[in-house]
Amino acid sequence: MLKLNRTVAAIVVPCAAVAAIWGADLAWAAQSGLRLVGIGYLAIALLLLAGNFAFYRRRDAGDRSAALVSGYAMFFAIASGTALMSYLAATLDRPLADPWLARADAALGFHWLDWFHFVRAHHLLHGLLATAYATMFPQVLLCLFALPLSGMVMRNRELLALFAVSMVPTLILFALFPAACPWVYFDAQPGFVAVHMIDLQALRSGAFPVLDLQRIHGLVTFPSYHAAVAVLLVYIARGTRFVFLSAVVNGLMLLSALSEGGHYLVDLIAGVAIALGTILVVRRAMRWVSGSGVPAHGAA
Repeated sequence: MLKLNRTVAAIVVPCAAVAAIWGADLAWAAQSGLRLVGIGYLAIALLLLAGNFAFYRRRDAGDRSAALVSGYAMFFAIASGTALMSYLAATLDRPLADPWLARADAALGFHWLDWFHFVRAHHLLHGLLATAYATMFPQVLLCLFALPLSGMVMRNRELLALFAVSMVPTLILFALFPAACPWVYFDAQPGFVAVHMIDLQALRSGAFPVLDLQRIHGLVTFPSYHAAVAVLLVYIARGTRFVFLSAVVNGLMLLSALSEGGHYLVDLIAGVAIALGTILVVRRAMRWVSGSGVPAHGAA
Protein backbone atom coordinates (compact mmCIF):
# COMPACT_ATOMS: atom_id res chain seq x y z
CA MET A 1 0.00 0.00 0.00
CA LEU A 2 2.89 2.32 0.83
CA LYS A 3 4.40 1.62 -2.58
CA LEU A 4 1.12 2.50 -4.28
CA ASN A 5 0.85 5.74 -2.33
CA ARG A 6 4.34 6.76 -3.34
CA THR A 7 3.59 5.98 -6.95
CA VAL A 8 0.44 8.09 -6.84
CA ALA A 9 2.38 10.90 -5.18
CA ALA A 10 5.03 10.85 -7.90
CA ILE A 11 2.32 11.16 -10.56
CA VAL A 12 0.13 13.73 -8.79
CA VAL A 13 2.86 16.33 -8.18
CA PRO A 14 4.00 16.86 -11.81
CA CYS A 15 0.45 16.49 -13.18
CA ALA A 16 -0.83 19.16 -10.81
CA ALA A 17 2.00 21.49 -11.83
CA VAL A 18 1.32 20.93 -15.55
CA ALA A 19 -2.41 21.52 -15.08
CA ALA A 20 -1.69 24.77 -13.23
CA ILE A 21 0.74 25.97 -15.91
CA TRP A 22 -1.57 25.25 -18.85
CA GLY A 23 -4.64 26.58 -17.02
CA ALA A 24 -2.81 29.85 -16.38
CA ASP A 25 -1.59 29.94 -20.01
CA LEU A 26 -5.04 29.59 -21.52
CA ALA A 27 -6.66 32.05 -19.12
CA TRP A 28 -3.89 34.63 -19.60
CA ALA A 29 -3.97 34.32 -23.41
CA ALA A 30 -7.75 34.71 -23.45
CA GLN A 31 -7.64 37.75 -21.16
CA SER A 32 -4.89 39.36 -23.26
CA GLY A 33 -6.67 38.76 -26.55
CA LEU A 34 -3.72 36.79 -27.94
CA ARG A 35 -4.41 34.02 -30.43
CA LEU A 36 -2.61 30.72 -29.92
CA VAL A 37 -1.50 28.65 -32.90
CA GLY A 38 -0.05 25.15 -32.89
CA ILE A 39 -1.91 23.74 -29.88
CA GLY A 40 -3.57 21.20 -32.19
CA TYR A 41 -0.20 19.72 -33.13
CA LEU A 42 0.74 19.42 -29.48
CA ALA A 43 -2.61 17.78 -28.68
CA ILE A 44 -2.14 15.24 -31.50
CA ALA A 45 1.37 14.41 -30.29
CA LEU A 46 0.14 13.94 -26.74
CA LEU A 47 -2.76 11.77 -27.90
CA LEU A 48 -0.38 9.55 -29.84
CA LEU A 49 1.82 9.24 -26.77
CA ALA A 50 -1.25 8.48 -24.66
CA GLY A 51 -2.18 5.70 -27.08
CA ASN A 52 1.30 4.24 -26.78
CA PHE A 53 1.08 4.48 -23.02
CA ALA A 54 -2.23 2.57 -22.97
CA PHE A 55 -0.77 -0.08 -25.30
CA TYR A 56 2.30 -0.71 -23.15
CA ARG A 57 0.32 -0.70 -19.90
CA ARG A 58 -1.77 -3.62 -21.20
CA ARG A 59 1.25 -5.73 -22.08
CA ASP A 60 3.10 -7.99 -19.68
CA ALA A 61 6.20 -6.32 -18.27
CA GLY A 62 5.25 -3.13 -20.10
CA ASP A 63 5.44 -0.80 -17.09
CA ARG A 64 8.89 0.52 -17.99
CA SER A 65 7.96 1.27 -21.59
CA ALA A 66 4.73 2.90 -20.44
CA ALA A 67 6.68 5.05 -17.99
CA LEU A 68 9.05 6.10 -20.77
CA VAL A 69 6.20 7.15 -23.06
CA SER A 70 4.28 8.97 -20.33
CA GLY A 71 7.48 10.70 -19.24
CA TYR A 72 8.07 12.15 -22.68
CA ALA A 73 4.43 13.22 -22.91
CA MET A 74 4.69 14.98 -19.56
CA PHE A 75 7.96 16.64 -20.54
CA PHE A 76 6.50 17.99 -23.81
CA ALA A 77 3.50 19.35 -21.90
CA ILE A 78 5.77 21.05 -19.34
CA ALA A 79 8.21 22.46 -21.91
CA SER A 80 5.55 23.84 -24.25
CA GLY A 81 3.40 25.21 -21.43
CA THR A 82 6.25 27.04 -19.72
CA ALA A 83 7.67 28.37 -23.00
CA LEU A 84 4.25 29.79 -23.82
CA MET A 85 3.98 31.35 -20.38
CA SER A 86 7.34 33.07 -20.82
CA TYR A 87 5.95 34.77 -23.94
CA LEU A 88 2.83 35.83 -22.08
CA ALA A 89 4.93 37.16 -19.20
CA ALA A 90 6.94 39.28 -21.63
CA THR A 91 3.79 41.19 -22.60
CA LEU A 92 3.76 42.83 -19.17
CA ASP A 93 6.43 45.21 -20.50
CA ARG A 94 8.21 45.62 -17.18
CA PRO A 95 11.39 47.75 -17.19
CA LEU A 96 14.43 45.74 -18.28
CA ALA A 97 16.51 44.70 -15.29
CA ASP A 98 19.90 44.65 -17.06
CA PRO A 99 21.30 47.75 -15.28
CA TRP A 100 20.42 46.26 -11.89
CA LEU A 101 21.80 42.84 -12.82
CA ALA A 102 25.05 44.34 -14.11
CA ARG A 103 25.45 46.35 -10.90
CA ALA A 104 24.81 43.23 -8.83
CA ASP A 105 27.54 41.41 -10.73
CA ALA A 106 29.93 44.32 -10.18
CA ALA A 107 29.14 44.30 -6.46
CA LEU A 108 30.17 40.63 -6.43
CA GLY A 109 33.43 41.51 -8.17
CA PHE A 110 32.47 39.86 -11.45
CA HIS A 111 32.78 41.68 -14.77
CA TRP A 112 30.91 39.80 -17.46
CA LEU A 113 32.56 41.47 -20.43
CA ASP A 114 36.05 40.60 -19.16
CA TRP A 115 35.02 36.95 -18.75
CA PHE A 116 33.41 36.89 -22.20
CA HIS A 117 36.56 38.18 -23.91
CA PHE A 118 38.72 35.79 -21.87
CA VAL A 119 36.69 32.79 -23.06
CA ARG A 120 36.68 33.98 -26.68
CA ALA A 121 40.47 34.44 -26.55
CA HIS A 122 40.98 30.78 -25.52
CA HIS A 123 39.59 28.63 -28.29
CA LEU A 124 39.79 25.32 -26.46
CA LEU A 125 37.93 26.73 -23.46
CA HIS A 126 35.36 28.34 -25.74
CA GLY A 127 34.79 25.06 -27.58
CA LEU A 128 34.49 23.10 -24.34
CA LEU A 129 31.97 25.51 -22.85
CA ALA A 130 29.96 25.78 -26.07
CA THR A 131 29.71 21.99 -26.19
CA ALA A 132 28.75 21.78 -22.51
CA TYR A 133 26.05 24.43 -22.94
CA ALA A 134 24.48 22.46 -25.78
CA THR A 135 24.13 19.30 -23.67
CA MET A 136 21.12 20.41 -21.62
CA PHE A 137 18.32 19.01 -23.78
CA PRO A 138 20.24 15.88 -24.84
CA GLN A 139 20.90 15.16 -21.16
CA VAL A 140 17.25 15.64 -20.26
CA LEU A 141 16.03 13.43 -23.10
CA LEU A 142 18.62 10.79 -22.22
CA CYS A 143 17.49 10.77 -18.57
CA LEU A 144 13.84 10.47 -19.59
CA PHE A 145 14.84 7.48 -21.73
CA ALA A 146 17.32 5.74 -19.42
CA LEU A 147 15.64 6.15 -16.04
CA PRO A 148 12.39 4.25 -16.76
CA LEU A 149 14.05 1.58 -18.90
CA SER A 150 16.56 0.89 -16.15
CA GLY A 151 13.72 0.41 -13.66
CA MET A 152 14.04 3.81 -11.96
CA VAL A 153 10.45 4.77 -12.72
CA MET A 154 9.95 6.75 -9.52
CA ARG A 155 13.17 8.69 -10.11
CA ASN A 156 11.92 9.54 -13.60
CA ARG A 157 8.66 10.91 -12.19
CA GLU A 158 10.59 12.87 -9.61
CA LEU A 159 12.62 14.47 -12.41
CA LEU A 160 9.43 15.55 -14.17
CA ALA A 161 8.11 17.03 -10.94
CA LEU A 162 11.36 18.95 -10.48
CA PHE A 163 11.11 20.39 -14.00
CA ALA A 164 7.50 21.47 -13.58
CA VAL A 165 7.86 23.00 -10.12
CA SER A 166 11.16 24.78 -10.84
CA MET A 167 9.57 26.67 -13.71
CA VAL A 168 7.08 28.40 -11.41
CA PRO A 169 9.56 30.70 -9.58
CA THR A 170 11.61 30.98 -12.78
CA LEU A 171 8.68 32.44 -14.69
CA ILE A 172 7.58 34.67 -11.81
CA LEU A 173 11.05 36.22 -11.59
CA PHE A 174 11.23 36.61 -15.36
CA ALA A 175 7.85 38.38 -15.39
CA LEU A 176 8.97 40.77 -12.64
CA PHE A 177 12.56 41.29 -13.83
CA PRO A 178 12.78 40.75 -17.60
CA ALA A 179 16.20 41.31 -19.10
CA ALA A 180 17.82 41.42 -22.51
CA CYS A 181 21.16 39.73 -21.73
CA PRO A 182 24.80 40.80 -21.25
CA TRP A 183 25.48 40.31 -24.97
CA VAL A 184 22.98 43.07 -25.71
CA TYR A 185 23.57 45.27 -22.66
CA PHE A 186 27.36 45.39 -23.10
CA ASP A 187 27.20 45.21 -26.93
CA ALA A 188 29.73 42.39 -26.68
CA GLN A 189 29.51 41.52 -30.38
CA PRO A 190 28.67 44.63 -32.42
CA GLY A 191 26.21 43.77 -35.16
CA PHE A 192 25.12 40.55 -33.45
CA VAL A 193 21.35 40.21 -33.08
CA ALA A 194 20.24 37.86 -30.30
CA VAL A 195 17.40 35.70 -31.65
CA HIS A 196 15.31 36.02 -28.50
CA MET A 197 15.44 39.83 -28.64
CA ILE A 198 13.32 39.95 -31.81
CA ASP A 199 10.41 38.24 -30.08
CA LEU A 200 11.00 39.94 -26.73
CA GLN A 201 10.84 43.43 -28.24
CA ALA A 202 7.75 42.57 -30.29
CA LEU A 203 5.95 41.18 -27.25
CA ARG A 204 6.84 44.18 -25.11
CA SER A 205 5.59 46.60 -27.78
CA GLY A 206 2.33 44.71 -28.37
CA ALA A 207 3.28 43.79 -31.94
CA PHE A 208 2.91 40.06 -31.38
CA PRO A 209 -0.85 39.21 -31.59
CA VAL A 210 -0.37 35.53 -32.52
CA LEU A 211 1.70 33.02 -30.53
CA ASP A 212 2.76 29.96 -32.52
CA LEU A 213 3.87 27.10 -30.27
CA GLN A 214 6.04 25.74 -33.07
CA ARG A 215 8.05 28.94 -33.39
CA ILE A 216 8.92 30.11 -29.90
CA HIS A 217 12.35 30.64 -28.39
CA GLY A 218 13.68 30.79 -24.87
CA LEU A 219 13.24 34.31 -23.49
CA VAL A 220 14.26 33.92 -19.86
CA THR A 221 17.56 35.51 -18.86
CA PHE A 222 17.06 36.08 -15.13
CA PRO A 223 17.15 33.54 -13.61
CA SER A 224 19.23 31.09 -15.62
CA TYR A 225 17.27 27.89 -16.23
CA HIS A 226 20.43 26.22 -17.54
CA ALA A 227 21.90 26.74 -14.07
CA ALA A 228 18.82 25.30 -12.41
CA VAL A 229 18.76 22.24 -14.68
CA ALA A 230 22.48 21.63 -14.10
CA VAL A 231 21.82 21.24 -10.37
CA LEU A 232 18.68 19.15 -10.89
CA LEU A 233 20.46 16.70 -13.21
CA VAL A 234 23.27 16.13 -10.73
CA TYR A 235 20.68 15.61 -7.99
CA ILE A 236 18.72 13.12 -10.07
CA ALA A 237 21.92 11.14 -10.73
CA ARG A 238 22.61 10.68 -7.00
CA GLY A 239 23.32 7.12 -5.93
CA THR A 240 24.11 5.98 -9.47
CA ARG A 241 27.41 5.16 -11.15
CA PHE A 242 27.00 8.26 -13.33
CA VAL A 243 26.85 10.86 -10.58
CA PHE A 244 30.52 11.91 -10.97
CA LEU A 245 30.19 12.22 -14.76
CA SER A 246 26.98 14.20 -14.30
CA ALA A 247 28.70 16.53 -11.83
CA VAL A 248 31.55 17.22 -14.27
CA VAL A 249 29.35 17.76 -17.33
CA ASN A 250 26.81 19.88 -15.49
CA GLY A 251 29.49 21.83 -13.68
CA LEU A 252 30.80 22.84 -17.09
CA MET A 253 27.27 23.53 -18.31
CA LEU A 254 26.68 25.79 -15.30
CA LEU A 255 29.87 27.72 -16.06
CA SER A 256 29.06 27.88 -19.77
CA ALA A 257 25.81 29.75 -19.11
CA LEU A 258 27.85 32.91 -18.54
CA SER A 259 29.61 33.21 -21.89
CA GLU A 260 27.63 30.85 -24.13
CA GLY A 261 24.16 31.50 -22.73
CA GLY A 262 24.59 35.22 -22.22
CA HIS A 263 23.79 35.18 -18.52
CA TYR A 264 24.88 37.43 -15.68
CA LEU A 265 26.50 35.83 -12.65
CA VAL A 266 23.44 36.69 -10.56
CA ASP A 267 21.33 34.80 -13.11
CA LEU A 268 23.30 31.65 -12.26
CA ILE A 269 23.07 32.26 -8.51
CA ALA A 270 19.29 32.66 -8.79
CA GLY A 271 19.02 29.52 -10.93
CA VAL A 272 20.97 27.44 -8.44
CA ALA A 273 18.85 28.80 -5.57
CA ILE A 274 15.66 27.88 -7.45
CA ALA A 275 16.95 24.35 -8.04
CA LEU A 276 17.81 23.81 -4.39
CA GLY A 277 14.47 25.21 -3.28
CA THR A 278 12.63 23.05 -5.81
CA ILE A 279 14.33 19.89 -4.56
CA LEU A 280 13.17 20.68 -1.03
CA VAL A 281 9.61 21.52 -2.13
CA VAL A 282 9.20 18.42 -4.33
CA ARG A 283 10.52 16.07 -1.66
CA ARG A 284 8.15 17.52 0.92
CA ALA A 285 5.22 17.57 -1.52
CA MET A 286 5.71 13.91 -2.40
CA ARG A 287 5.95 12.99 1.28
CA TRP A 288 2.80 14.96 2.02
CA VAL A 289 0.79 13.41 -0.84
CA SER A 290 1.93 9.91 0.02
CA GLY A 291 1.61 10.43 3.77
CA SER A 292 4.93 8.62 4.20
CA GLY A 293 8.63 9.24 4.55
CA VAL A 294 11.13 10.14 1.86
CA PRO A 295 9.88 8.93 -1.53
CA ALA A 296 11.40 5.87 -3.10
CA HIS A 297 13.43 6.31 -6.26
CA GLY A 298 13.55 2.81 -7.67
CA ALA A 299 11.02 0.97 -9.71
CA ALA A 300 7.34 1.71 -9.16
